[in-house]
Amino acid sequence: RFRRIPEDSTVRYTKWYNGLSPEQLELQQYREVTLVQPSWFLERSQFEKVGGYAIVGDEEFRDDGKDANTFGLCEDLKFFYGFLDVTEKEYRSGELKRRLHMVPQTLLTYRFVQGSMSSQTPRKVLLRLRLRAFERRVLSKWP
Repeated sequence: RFRRIPEDSTVRYTKWYNGLSPEQLELQQYREVTLVQPSWFLERSQFEKVGGYAIVGDEEFRDDGKDANTFGLCEDLKFFYGFLDVTEKEYRSGELKRRLHMVPQTLLTYRFVQGSMSSQTPRKVLLRLRLRAFERRVLSKWP
């Protein structure tokens, strides 16, 4: 959970995020990142399996010929999907009881800043990334 400063910024997102149930952390993964990055806790071995965070400038996510270094490229979303990918087998086998969990306490205060890197990420880049994850994680396994 998090608290937003100023309180009236991103009200819908804050309410949605803070209201997620444990099941929704998995189910709503294609809508938005369901774990706010600064509040993640995970084993170092899992972080290393994912390969860390993506580097700005990754050719795969350039958009409309713009220089990729001029905007953030969803490092949190790419890491989130990478984490879900590398823990899939352990989770399905029951070795991992729950891979996503949210504690009831507010752990983070987020300051909303107009013009931040995340607000400058083109929507098409986010949608492409979500679509690729959906294709890889769901459609490729569909009979």
